[in-house]
Formats: sequence, C-alpha cells, structure tokens
Amino acid sequence: MQQIADSLKVDLIIADPPYNIGYEYDIYNDNRPDEEYLDWTYRWISAAHRLLKDDGSIWIAIGDEYAAEVKYIAQRKVGLHLRNWVIWYYTFGVSCQDKFCRSHTHLLYFVKDPKSFKFRAERIRVPSARRLVYDDARTNPAGRVPDNTWILRPQDIPNCFQPIEDTWYFARVAGTFRERAKFMQCQLPEKLLARIILSCSDPGDIVFDPFVGSGSSLVVAKKLGRRWFGCELSPNYARHAQQRLDLAQVGDPLEGPDDPLLSSPSTPCYLNIEGPNQRQGDYDEQLLIQCFLSVNDGFSVDRLLADPVLSVRFIDACSQAGLPGRPVDWNLALLRLRKQKELRSGCTKRTRLPRQDLEPILFGAEIALRKLLDQGYPSLDYILADPAASIRFDDLARRLAPGRPTWHYRWAALHLRKRAHSKLPSILNAYQEANTILSGNLVLLEPGIESAINEEPSLYYVVQKPGARREPIVVYIGASKYIKPTVVNLVKSRDHLAALCRRPGDLFVKLVPAGSKMSNRELEAFRYAEVQRLRPELNYLAKQSP
Repeated sequence: MQQIADSLKVDLIIADPPYNIGYEYDIYNDNRPDEEYLDWTYRWISAAHRLLKDDGSIWIAIGDEYAAEVKYIAQRKVGLHLRNWVIWYYTFGVSCQDKFCRSHTHLLYFVKDPKSFKFRAERIRVPSARRLVYDDARTNPAGRVPDNTWILRPQDIPNCFQPIEDTWYFARVAGTFRERAKFMQCQLPEKLLARIILSCSDPGDIVFDPFVGSGSSLVVAKKLGRRWFGCELSPNYARHAQQRLDLAQVGDPLEGPDDPLLSSPSTPCYLNIEGPNQRQGDYDEQLLIQCFLSVNDGFSVDRLLADPVLSVRFIDACSQAGLPGRPVDWNLALLRLRKQKELRSGCTKRTRLPRQDLEPILFGAEIALRKLLDQGYPSLDYILADPAASIRFDDLARRLAPGRPTWHYRWAALHLRKRAHSKLPSILNAYQEANTILSGNLVLLEPGIESAINEEPSLYYVVQKPGARREPIVVYIGASKYIKPTVVNLVKSRDHLAALCRRPGDLFVKLVPAGSKMSNRELEAFRYAEVQRLRPELNYLAKQSP
C-alpha cells in the first residue's frame, strides 16, 4: 500500500485482518503482544487511508478483543470518520461452556471525508417490518435501509427478527457449506460482502483487499463488475484465491443463502389450487398430461427436463393452457405424475447416449450436481425442474467439461443418480477392502500427460496436495472405459477443479487400470465402493447412502 499510494487510488477497501486470537495460519503468527499488534494495526490502517480516494470508504471486520482499539486508532490517530458500527449476527456461533457464546463480528464502516462519500442506498433496500408484518400501504414500496436495533436469536422468537437493522443477519460460512474454504475458518459470506460493495461502490470502481485470504471479497467484486486487486502474505492462500477468481465471471450468482426471511422456497402448488374457475383433482392433472403429450415427441419426462428445447415447449404449452403456478411447479407436478406411472402410454421413445460421449463429461456433471446440492438445492429433480437452477448446473458442468450439448450434461447427472440406486455386484465385498489410492505415482494434471496413457478401463483418482505438511487428499473418484478423452477434459478444467476444492493445492491424477475384460457394471461398482470408502468432497455419490 505504501508503494502504490502515490500512483493509484481506490474507491473501497474491505479489510478482514488477523484478529490476534491465536488462529493457526500457515505462515503468520496470530498471537502477538498487544503493543506490537496495535502498532501494526496503526501502520496498515494509515497506509490504507493514503490509498483511498477522497470519497472512498473502508470496512474493517474485527472481533470483540480489539474492536474498540481499532475504532480508536482509525478515528483518532489516522483521521477516518466512522459512519456505522455494524454487527454481523450469525447462528452456528462458537460453543462456550463458561460464558455467553459469541455469535457476531464487528464491521466498522469508515469514510475519508464525512461530507463526500458514496452510499448507494437504493441497491440494498429491504422490505420494512411494518410492510412485512402489517402490510401498511403507507410505507415505501422500495423498502428501507438497514437501521440500528437490538435483536434476539431468530430461532428463539421466530417472528421478531427483521433484516432492516445495522445488526445484519447472514449465515456464517460453516464447515459444511460449499462456499467454505476449509483452510479459512473466518471466511466472510459472499452475500454480506455484496451488501458492502453494492452500497459503497459503483460498477467499474476499484475494490482493494489488503488481507485476501480465501479471496471472497475479490470474487464478489468481480461478480459485481468492479475492478479489484489485493495482497496476500501466504503464497498458498494466494494461489487458491487466484483459482477462485479465474473461475468467477462478471454476473455470476453469489454463493450462500439469501435474506433469511425471504429465501425459503415456496411450496410447489402441484396445480391443485382452488379458484373461481379452477377445481382440484383430475382436471388439473389431465390438462397437465395433455400439455406434456402435445410436446414430448414420444420421449420420457426425464428427457423432456434434460432437453432445453422440449422443456421450453412444455412450459409454453402450460402457459397457453392457463395452468396456475410457475414453470418449476409444472415440472415438479409432471415428475409426481411420472412417479405415479400416469405417463407411460405417451413415452414410446428411449434416449440413449453412447458411452464414448457420456464418460468424458461424467465428472463435470457429477461435480456440478454436488456443488448445487451443497448449496441447498434439495435434489436433482428440483434442479432440473427449476429453470434458474438448471442453468446454473449447465454453466458449471460446461466449464468443467466443455463442448457438448446441454442435454448431455443433464442426462449424465440422471445416469449418475440411476447408478447410485442400483444394486452392486457381490464382487464389491472384496474390492471394498482394497486400499490402493496412495500407492504408486501421482501424475500432475498438466497438458501432455494423456500421451502416456493407455486406453483401457480405469478408475481415476483426482488427488490434491495442500502443502508439504499435509497429507494428499482425494477430492474426486471417477471411472471410465474412455480414459484418454476423460483425462484431456480433466487437464483443461484443472484450474476450475482447483477453485472448487475446499483447500488450496496442486492437483494430481492416479490411474488404476481395471483390465479390458471388466464390464461397465463392475467398473461402476468399483468406483461406487471407493467413493463410499473415501468420501471425496466433489463426488455426488459420496452424499448417497452405501
């Protein structure tokens, strides 16, 4: 910051510094004497102050131990002006036995000039409590800006909490969240960072983070169309953050749950909604079936949902028929009818995707499916039924294994689910006792390795080496009779794969030839057994019961 302050000025700084509470970083000592830590704090805030434009803002996240000291240093010693002391409230706080559990972090919002600064309130307005609770028409329909109020835990008094305060409720990035980087326990949620960036910067502005860590602030800045840069002391963290940035694109959706009061999905109506011209029961189902049969060209419900052309035709037919609800409701209702075996007579064509087309993209479909399930989508059926969710799935699967029609990726996911519920052959009993993954050589995923691969049925393990002090980790297990094109796709998507892993580290592949006489069923059974044994973080099958 000292080196560039004379040549570059930034619009917004988001700083989540070490809290000096003994957290175990890979190369930084987070347990310094108070005087040393506070002197360092003064130096970096002073450098940040020089880097800010005159109308710039800085947000500092800090824990209880030094919140007051940081405020004093920034305000009294450096000359910044405090606009808000925001409390980020979260559940899943750290459990304590002899004191109250902590469920918050302090977010100190400073500006350089109290009379000239950016604050775009219209971008972060939320529904007011009076409108939500009392439906008061006198309130501003655009909502209001969060203001200062005390809150109680929403699970204790479910109807008391409203998101219109400067005590912000966002779910903490817990260890089970797909958004979570395993090496970074103090990760800020993307939705929280988005509120800061949207309110205090404009598209094209420069967002700077002096403590990049897992890279979340820069990832959100990129998604929201800002320019961005940052500093990171650890080469290991910096590499992982760069991989996440390479994967992110402008306009990408933000990770994490939405507003806690508004994010729960509505219950699908299943077309059983009563109204003046609508009755429940067979009439709705028969009309839905007619819409399906008019556009399905003899294909099954699965093929219709997998094929964007057929899916759009079905949605158009339902809309023109005046069916109540939304596309996701119509699709889910169609799936319900399929399970009740109401549609067999209209499905005369079978869909077959040759294995040489399926297997090289199977890993992309599986990882995309696992990611969406980890984000909270309840099932593959729901993902395919919800047009917005299916587009997210398509985008991620295509980034990992590019070059195929959209319906191939969705069909690959359906293939995975079908195999997950099939019975395994008895040969698994012997194979489940094997422990071959870390024996032999691991080959770095890089261009050119496919030239040394024999085209034969193989299990393949994608292995990550997080660092010299950590053991290699299996992040994905696949199986293919067409191993060369599969490995080619793995190499092409190496950086995307690394960015999806919970820890930073180089990726390697381990091939285990299975023999040319092994059947497809046996090969998939072997893979299933290994996934159940090792539970890799990117396998959909690892979420299924053995």
